Amino acid sequence: MHKKLLETLRKHHITYRLEEFALLINRIVEHSKIIRKDGILALEKSIEDEKNYLYRKLMGMVLDGTKAPLVKRAGEIYIGNIEGYLAARKKSVRIPEEEVESLLRQMRMVVEAVHMIQHESPPYLIEEVLFLYVLGEARPVSRFNKPKD
Repeated sequence: MHKKLLETLRKHHITYRLEEFALLINRIVEHSKIIRKDGILALEKSIEDEKNYLYRKLMGMVLDGTKAPLVKRAGEIYIGNIEGYLAARKKSVRIPEEEVESLLRQMRMVVEAVHMIQHESPPYLIEEVLFLYVLGEARPVSRFNKPKD
């Protein structure tokens, strides 16, 4: 992430930090595998230490037993507020449009990931769907075996 973007977001009290999509997806997929095997409570410490603000907040709601529609709605409200704030302050915030687009796309991806985790989607499917959000970054090789024809 560009240092200028980070400084601008911090200046405007926006707590979300854009990171490499692949790194975030890898963490989410690993978490989904742990949840599938050991249950959601096995991630409690990992979620407390999670650096991605929106993922940490939404997964915290999941850990607390919040129903999926409310968790998804909370994520959408957060994204809508950030989007509205940045759009209303285009001249003063001065973030390049492509960085704003990446930021919002990554937030939407996080909401999708948490929603899929709550609906117990298989980790390989979560990985596939999340990589649909990736543009402009190389996609790493999947860690799952592809079905043979």
